Amino acid sequence: MKMKLLLFLASFAVLSSVVAEEAIDYGAGEMKNPARTLYVSTAGNDQNDGKTLETAWRTIARGARELRSGDTLLIAEGRYFQSEIPINVEDNTIGFAEQSGIPGAPIRIMGMPGSKVVLYGSEFMPLPEKPLTPAVFEFHLQTKPWYFIIYESPSQIELQRVYAEELALQHPGTYYYDEAGRLLVHFAALGQVGINVVRSRIGLRIHGSYVHVENLIFEHYYEGIYMRMNRPYDKNVAEHITVKNCAFYHNHKNGLVVDGASKSLFIGNRGLANGYYGTVMVMGRAHDNLFTGNWFGPSPQTQRQLKPYVTNFAMSQYGGSEQLKRNHIIGNVFDDELSFRWKPGVPESRFENNILSGRFYAESAPLPVTIRNNFFGGKVAWSGIGYDIWEDSFAGTPVVFQNNVRKREDFNPENKIVFEAEKLKEVLPQAEFPEPELENLRAAAIESDGAAILWETPHNDGVGSVEFWPKSGGKKQLVTATNQGVFHTVGLTGLKANTEYEFCAIFTGRRGEEKRSGTSSFTTAAKMREPQVLEVAPGKMTLAEASIAAIPGDVIKLSAGRHVGQFIPIRSGLPGKPITLVGEKGAVIDGGRYYAPLINLDGKAHIIITDLVFANPEDTRRIGIIRMQRANDITVSNCQADFPWMAGPFFFCGAGVNITLENNISCGGDYPISISGSNIKVRNNTIVDAAIFSTNFWAVGDLEIIDNIFMRPCVNDKRNPALLVQSTKGKVISDGNVFWSPIPEHPAGGILGEIQGGKWCKTLAEWQQLTGWDKNSIHADPMFVDYEKGDFRLRKGSPAIGKGAVIK
Repeated sequence: MKMKLLLFLASFAVLSSVVAEEAIDYGAGEMKNPARTLYVSTAGNDQNDGKTLETAWRTIARGARELRSGDTLLIAEGRYFQSEIPINVEDNTIGFAEQSGIPGAPIRIMGMPGSKVVLYGSEFMPLPEKPLTPAVFEFHLQTKPWYFIIYESPSQIELQRVYAEELALQHPGTYYYDEAGRLLVHFAALGQVGINVVRSRIGLRIHGSYVHVENLIFEHYYEGIYMRMNRPYDKNVAEHITVKNCAFYHNHKNGLVVDGASKSLFIGNRGLANGYYGTVMVMGRAHDNLFTGNWFGPSPQTQRQLKPYVTNFAMSQYGGSEQLKRNHIIGNVFDDELSFRWKPGVPESRFENNILSGRFYAESAPLPVTIRNNFFGGKVAWSGIGYDIWEDSFAGTPVVFQNNVRKREDFNPENKIVFEAEKLKEVLPQAEFPEPELENLRAAAIESDGAAILWETPHNDGVGSVEFWPKSGGKKQLVTATNQGVFHTVGLTGLKANTEYEFCAIFTGRRGEEKRSGTSSFTTAAKMREPQVLEVAPGKMTLAEASIAAIPGDVIKLSAGRHVGQFIPIRSGLPGKPITLVGEKGAVIDGGRYYAPLINLDGKAHIIITDLVFANPEDTRRIGIIRMQRANDITVSNCQADFPWMAGPFFFCGAGVNITLENNISCGGDYPISISGSNIKVRNNTIVDAAIFSTNFWAVGDLEIIDNIFMRPCVNDKRNPALLVQSTKGKVISDGNVFWSPIPEHPAGGILGEIQGGKWCKTLAEWQQLTGWDKNSIHADPMFVDYEKGDFRLRKGSPAIGKGAVIK
């Protein structure tokens, strides 16, 4: 199919004036010069010749490799396990077109008319006969899952991988996998019959031109269809591609990725439940494409630790380039809470005659785009303009925003294809979940100023809250826990001594469940106990128990070994009586890839954290390892962490006061030191292998960055320096630091957002001249004992002696 669209490009000065008219062909076009028709069937055999349905091939990949211009591959009804079918994939070539069509003779890959043809990338495994517990089953895998993506079936909830067997046994919606292939699955929903283990990243990969894809369904891939030109990108094209009447379900990242294709047509497609980034992602090199007559429905994230909606818009444009222009969105239905996102906006594009049930969001400077005749059921937002805006808000910008409506009955589109798109709507069956049971409800760690309320919901994952009030009468208060799971702890502080309080526990489930307990009571102590040493060790206290028990002046001592969980104290220390968490040599707080942050000090004061190793934080939400929002007088020293970038920062502090980070080692992470506030001291830390920048400071005053080692400040293909200082409110001292990277192109020094629009300094000398800082800092190899193996001690003769962390 090929379509022409007359584009009327409006003058920026006078919106009604027409300055250009262009006829553009979209898609692969009609088959005017057919060559062969080839066949694939579930009853076929790859040793056949594929020339008739009776002699069809068994796999689509076998047929696809034969395709040349003018060929049509017809696929009979059925389900086909396929792993990355390549069309014209030949990177590091120029002009390769062996599997590209030509005008009038495209390559066509089509499900037979009226047939249901499903390409899937997962292995279905039925339930074993006997469970370990009613909701936990043990499977055995021959090979590990692709990207470790596993869905329970039929709910299609994507399970969270955890790194401790006990976590999988305890928490619904998780799995534990060991290298021997043993897999423990704790199902979230009722009535599940098995699991889908993803085995393939991509269903169909297209690097060619004049390719027509029709009537195919893609399920359980990382990305269903992925298209781009061959490398080098500036020497090749992937254009005139048609994707028609296809469907995308339960793909982890996206159903359809358009990364570099141009002059292509996407029509009559449908998709939903493609959770991580939504059904369609258009990338920066894509230009001159038309999306029309498509229906894209809800794609909430289903992993237990993820919010249903964050950045998973039904359709997104993500990433910019010089080529990014004229991707037109006309006559589609975006039936999702997050409907459509431009990040950035796409110049000269038309967004017209669409139905959006949810939010429209653009994140870029205002650009010359036309937004007309749409129904917006949710908010319209454009960064820098506003987050609930309408026509008047775009005055004086190059954005044309006309004739859009907020009432469905007022919607009268010029292009009626949107009503055909509405007919594509689908609704998936809803899963059922156990009725919550609040078990073992109790008050614990009762002191004169507070207590902790604890309970379990063994079959349901969610968040706990407590409503409480003095029994004698008074205002009711509500406190909500900061962590999610089946074990619920809510700290109540600021209570009166020797007073009886009544309370109710409230459970809010991740899957929409709700439950409220009856009324219980406790009486606070007459006075606070004396400070003491609390030992966290097998047979003594757990980390969670120490969190609720600690009072000002307590020292919490972690024994050597692995402690799975979090430290979330319910109280602060006092001036001169801090709460101290200290590890014996070999003490590790292990998140099991389930918990994050591993230490939460939000709103707390006068706390010392020292001599600890942190491992395996949950790494999908970038929450970080140590979090301290609005905290005061916090010292973290002699601590180490080696963690993936998706786990977030090592230290995250917003609006902190009197924060000291000294003699710590961070390996990995995303902006490992991320801090705003005042009186911030960052001294003698070794920060290695950050993903984006080594640091991120904003709204900081009285900041010291002294005698640190910053090694490889970003991933290899980025060009970021170590220090990102976005804004300052007071004195800054940065000096005595060591900057280095094994990647010569990585800059030394930093970027200061307040000066010259955020000038990026390529050399330490430029940074010194720009800021006046780091006069005694150096750009030199610190000479670690073994950087590759993570031994960050300094060798004899190192120019960094006296800098960075020394942890014995």
